[in-house]
Amino acid sequence: MADIATLNALRENYQKERKKSPNSKESIEAYHCWLEEAIPFLRNHFHETDNDFVAFLNFDFETNGYGLEKIFDQQRIIYKTLLNRIDSNETSKIISTPVTGEEIMSKKIFISHSSKDSKLIDCFIEKILRLGCGFNIEDIAYTSREDTGVRTGEDIHKFIKQNIANSDYVFFMISPNYKKSEICLNEMGAAWATERKVKPIILSEIDFDSIGWLYNVHKGMRIENPDSLDSLYEDLCEHYQIKPRVNTWNKCKKEFIDSIESHIDEKEITNIEVERIETEEELDLLDCREIFDACLFQYNDCLERLTDVQMVYNESIPKYASQLEALAKVNPSINQSRVIMRKIAGENDILSKSLEEEIPQMRENFKRAIEVGLKMREMAEVEQEEIEEERLAIKELLESMNESKQITIRNKKILDNDKVNLDKIYTKSKKRLSSNYQNMINLIEDNFILGNQLLINT
Repeated sequence: MADIATLNALRENYQKERKKSPNSKESIEAYHCWLEEAIPFLRNHFHETDNDFVAFLNFDFETNGYGLEKIFDQQRIIYKTLLNRIDSNETSKIISTPVTGEEIMSKKIFISHSSKDSKLIDCFIEKILRLGCGFNIEDIAYTSREDTGVRTGEDIHKFIKQNIANSDYVFFMISPNYKKSEICLNEMGAAWATERKVKPIILSEIDFDSIGWLYNVHKGMRIENPDSLDSLYEDLCEHYQIKPRVNTWNKCKKEFIDSIESHIDEKEITNIEVERIETEEELDLLDCREIFDACLFQYNDCLERLTDVQMVYNESIPKYASQLEALAKVNPSINQSRVIMRKIAGENDILSKSLEEEIPQMRENFKRAIEVGLKMREMAEVEQEEIEEERLAIKELLESMNESKQITIRNKKILDNDKVNLDKIYTKSKKRLSSNYQNMINLIEDNFILGNQLLINT
């Protein structure tokens, strides 16, 4: 059986491989090498009913490299928690090993805020951190939002403690609501106690004079100040080794400031689309590159949301199926079976709704990316420039799509092979989901045709 030092080496090897290409064969193999050694090691120390150990195992590992990357970022926190619980000198040595730069890169940003300010914080995360700086939603711990914060039934105090401990950058979003919140002040104290890199951000409705000790402890910035936002952007780019995209940043910054001033609706803030602010004739090569990057970013963002919903679905359905099997052995009543089938129908509809929302956006974003990519190729030929990086991005994305297509085909086949049609709502939900799976397959096939236009040399 592997020891902790071996597991640590396997984990570091995976982190190196995924940094090169998360969906490569080497990266996927490196992940499974670590996992196959980690599970028996942890099983030797923890019972199958241990909550942390169950959480470590509670993932669908039959996914592509991008899915494994997301799983690993969640597992890593649980893994370290389990190691800290193992009382051995060997563990202590490993835990005390200095954190590498690569591990710092994978840690989250923690947003300390009042839930009453969530509308503005949503906009800050979307415009400034995600689109402006390029962070993934998984990089950000944020209690007010379901996909980044506390899940139903989770202990909020445990969530805050774990995420601050796992973050190396904490934003304090200070407002009158923040000052009145005991939880917010506790979050602030926890961040300073762990000596995290902190940044107080003053929301527009509060004056510096009214902040008192909150501001005096550490230098802050006003959220609507463009110079302060530029300084924050530079700090984040340097700290996380982000490649600056000045035009994209300036556009997102302006949109964020405008949204504060105009108090636009939250839906308009979060549903961000790639805007064509210039005519085709006015676009230069750099403009095209930024639009290309933004389109692929939006495409992957849609895909990540779909992956999240699919993972929840994959966890829920087997549980309900097991309940139906158990009932079948004891001659259940029709109502008992129907209750479970209606629950499955609900899960089918949730996944269908997500597919119906994301597929049109994915189609438009990928189509636009290829349109701009082809224009870039024309410009590159005239200006004797290379677009190999963009071609490689499309090639890797198509490879990932092929894996997604096979998974979707398999999921549709499983659904279609279910011949149980005793409940109308259940049957209707199956047909709807099967149709949406087919739409996803059609999307991927269409994207292959489009993508190959850019990959084929002229």
